[in-house]
Amino acid sequence: EEELERVKQRSAKVLQTQESSSKILKFLVNDILDFARLKSNKFKKDVKAFDVREAVSEIIDIQKYQAQQMGIELRSRFEDLEQLNFMITSDEQRIQQVLLNLLSNALKFTRKGHIEISCKPIFREDIQKWSIQFCVRDTGVGIKRTDQGKLFKLFSTLNRTDQQ
Repeated sequence: EEELERVKQRSAKVLQTQESSSKILKFLVNDILDFARLKSNKFKKDVKAFDVREAVSEIIDIQKYQAQQMGIELRSRFEDLEQLNFMITSDEQRIQQVLLNLLSNALKFTRKGHIEISCKPIFREDIQKWSIQFCVRDTGVGIKRTDQGKLFKLFSTLNRTDQQ
């Protein structure tokens, strides 16, 4: 019976890894397809209403196993989204794509502690509409101020030695 339990646990870990890997692969394939569409001017946003909690939870679930193996806690926090019923209208796949990239980078550079994705509504006076502010925070050492500009350059990467 003990052996059966160990096999079940190993099988569950393998399935979790396969599920996470397949979801990451799906995002990578979509990234490549989007890049091709952008180059050929055929890219279109897929704007629709979706539950922001579910979208963020899916991203956390994708990276949960890797985080657990590293001893890192993944958290999510939703501030005052009840007033919007947790629903937003945007391109869910793009938001998840950005959050997954930020979360993956945070996992690369965080040795211990936690990573948190938070969301809160912000009323934009300039356009008289509600927006959602996403934030990914971690307990890693951070990025040198001089290297922060590299974050938004195409094909730019930072090495672990670039950290503070």
